[in-house]
Amino acid sequence: MDKLRIFQKKFNEILSEADKQGRTKLLENEAYELLDIWGIKTPKFIVISNHIDLEKDLEISKENLEIVKKAFGKKLVLKILSPDIVHKTEVGGIKIIDNDSFEIKKNYKNMLEEVRSKVPDVNIFGVMISNFIKPKFELIVSILNDPQFGPVFSVGLGGIYTELFKDIVMGVAPVTFEKLKNLIKKLKCHPILYGYRGSKIVNEEKLLSTLMAINQLSIFSLDFNGKRSNDKKVSDNSNEKNSISDIERFSDNTNFSDYIIDEFEINPLAITEEGELVAIDCICRFHKKTIDDIKPFESPNLTNIEKFFKPETIAVIGASEIENRPGTIIYKSL
Repeated sequence: MDKLRIFQKKFNEILSEADKQGRTKLLENEAYELLDIWGIKTPKFIVISNHIDLEKDLEISKENLEIVKKAFGKKLVLKILSPDIVHKTEVGGIKIIDNDSFEIKKNYKNMLEEVRSKVPDVNIFGVMISNFIKPKFELIVSILNDPQFGPVFSVGLGGIYTELFKDIVMGVAPVTFEKLKNLIKKLKCHPILYGYRGSKIVNEEKLLSTLMAINQLSIFSLDFNGKRSNDKKVSDNSNEKNSISDIERFSDNTNFSDYIIDEFEINPLAITEEGELVAIDCICRFHKKTIDDIKPFESPNLTNIEKFFKPETIAVIGASEIENRPGTIIYKSL
């Protein structure tokens, strides 16, 4: 429960500050902070920013350069931090460089100039410097708060192949541990993950544990005092690993937040050569609660739905005496 209170405090602090700045999207370092508290690995990072004057760039201090040199490995990633930029690569907002002080300073300056030349009115909140993670395999994991269904959890083949292969499975969130296991088995890339011809990419328990933790974030897409809480309860199963029942009880008795997550996407969730799972690129969109979020849930009228399952009569349109016609086959199957 202490972990939940720590997360609640940080969740509210970060989203409240973003809201004050007129944002409905978190910066990537802010999403990293939430994931880190939740026990999901992210790259090591520092942020060079100036919240007072966004038009004035800060110089990279010697102290920060020293931290990066000692702790961040041979390769680094520079990322622009801006809510106005969705695809960083297209505007020069991401660079992979050697961990060298001269290279860092040069690319830092060049990146800011290039981004501003391609997006003149962009609001830049800073630059994030992180250690480079080389994926052996990439997944996409997301939570999307659908207006009709509520939060939907999805996982699949990620990185640059997401759109090409469309190997993604979905479930109404929060999914249970057993449901998650079954979803993973439906992926076409499933055999590759757990071992194809002796090549095992990731430990099953470690993968499921990480995905379950991300799945738990869907709880923060629910308004526990309003319309989505009434039909999204998860049973308190003591045998279920990573049960989210504690989160629900905590949220039911607490005004958890004035904000609701609309989308949280990690692409890629990298699986490294060592079998570690690291969230590399993150998107988090949110909104402040409105009256539509907190009004009581109205269950749909199901009075007449029984007739669909227990009809008095059935009409088959297109049935004929000719064999193997669709209408005839349906009629004979009744």
